[in-house]
This record gives sequence, C-alpha cells and structure tokens, in this order.
Amino acid sequence: VLHQLRDRLTIEEAVQLAAQLPLILRGTFYKGWQPSKVPDKAVRSQQDFFDAVTMRLLPKRLPPEPMVKSVFAILAHHLDPGEISDVIGQLPPQLRGLWPLTVRTFKERVR
Repeated sequence: VLHQLRDRLTIEEAVQLAAQLPLILRGTFYKGWQPSKVPDKAVRSQQDFFDAVTMRLLPKRLPPEPMVKSVFAILAHHLDPGEISDVIGQLPPQLRGLWPLTVRTFKERVR
C-alpha cells in the first residue's frame, strides 16, 4: 500500500511524506523506488489502486480494500494532518474517499 501510494505522488510530496515516517517504515517506503517513473497517473480509480496493490502482494491473495483503508487510517492518525491533506490533494477524486473523513476535510476546517 505504501509503495502504491508513493508511486502515485510527485517526488517532492513522496519525500515529504517519507520524512514523517518512522525509520523502519521509511526504509520500506523507499525500497525499490524509481523516482524517474513517478507520479504514476495511470492509476485513477479505486479499483485500479486495489488491483495494483493486489499485484504487488502476489502470490498472496488478500482483500486490498481493507488493507488500503487501514494503512491510510494509520497514516492519518500518526502523521501531520497538513501533510496528509497535501498527499490527498495529489490524488484523483476517486482515491480521496479511501482516507478518513477528518483528514479529507482538514484544510476546510482550519481556514
């Protein structure tokens, strides 16, 4: 899930997000990253995102939706809400709904 999210962000936003992760997760986040191939604009819908997560997990077959929502909820809980709001702003509208409502509406509430 982290890799798929990372590859959907610009280099600058991915680096800003990674800077807030604990060291061990930061290493996982960067593992195999190819900055010259991001952001991946081909993934536009929730189903595209779920399919990409599923492909990264093969040969394991786990339901991607609960994993994606759980990872996003954990990130939203532990990281700066402004940073998460910036991340969400880079995603297509179809993917924004996977994040908890509180971080999706953060910028509107702080204005």
